[in-house]
Amino acid sequence: VVDCRDSMTEENYPANPTQKKIYRWIERQIVKHAARAIFTTQGARDMYLQRYPDVEPERFVVIPNGYDEEIFCAAEKGVNHSASASEKLTLVHSGVLYPSERDPTAFFDALSELKKAGSISGGSLNIILRATGHDAIFQPMLRQRDIEDLVTLAPGVSYNEALQEMLSVDGLLLFQASSCNHQIPAKLYEYFRAGKPVLALTDKAGNTATTLTEAGLDDIADLADKRDIQQQLVSFVAGLREGCVKVASSEVAASYSRQSLVARFAKVFNVSVKPSG
Repeated sequence: VVDCRDSMTEENYPANPTQKKIYRWIERQIVKHAARAIFTTQGARDMYLQRYPDVEPERFVVIPNGYDEEIFCAAEKGVNHSASASEKLTLVHSGVLYPSERDPTAFFDALSELKKAGSISGGSLNIILRATGHDAIFQPMLRQRDIEDLVTLAPGVSYNEALQEMLSVDGLLLFQASSCNHQIPAKLYEYFRAGKPVLALTDKAGNTATTLTEAGLDDIADLADKRDIQQQLVSFVAGLREGCVKVASSEVAASYSRQSLVARFAKVFNVSVKPSG
C-alpha cells in the first residue's frame, strides 16, 4: 500500500525534465506493484485514473487529511472564553501563503478599494496573516495599497497557539488557486473542527470548494476575482456581525478526525488484491 498524498507529477510539474522523468518512473512502479495507492483528494485520484486508464479504479483510494482531536481538546483548555467581545472583527489565515498557489494580490486589491469606499476600516476589521513565510513580498504590497491598518503579517507561533487562535477569532480565511484545484489545504479540516465561519478564496470548480459546499458552507469567492472577493467579504463580515454565518457541523468535523480516518486506512489492509503486471 502506497500513501501518495498529493500528485507527484502534473502537466508542468516538476519543471526540471529529468526530475519529472524520474518521478514518472516512480509512479509507474506504484501502478505496477501496489495493491492500493492512497490520495488525499478525489481530484488527485481522478488525475491518476486518467493517466493510467488500465488500472482498476478500486486500487486508487481517497483518504483526506484531517486533524488530531486530542491536540484540539488540549488547545481548547487554553482559550479564554470569558474575554469580552470586541467591536473589531478578527479574521485569520493560519500558515504559509504561497505567492503563486495562494496569491493574495486580488484580495489585497479588494481590501484597498473597499477601504477607499468606506465599506471597511482598520477600526472595525483586523485581518491576521499568520506565518505566511513570505512577509518580505507581502509587506510592500500592503504599504502600496494603504492597508497596513487592516492586515497584520504576524509571526509564527507554536501549533497549540495557532489552534487557540483559530478557536478564538471571528472568522477564518482560506486561499487556494485554481492551479491547485485537485488539492485541499489540510488546514481546512482544522477550520471545520474549530467551528468558526470560513471565507474561502478559491476556484468554485475545485476540490476545496466542493468540500466546503458538501459541508454546507458557501462563503466562497474566486481568489483571482477582485470584485467577487469584495462582494463576498462584505457579505461575510455583515453575516459575522449578525451571527448568521454557517459553520461546519460537529458531525462533519468529526468525519475528518484522525481517529475516523485511520479506521478508513485500516480497511485498506483488509482487502487483498493481486496487483497487475
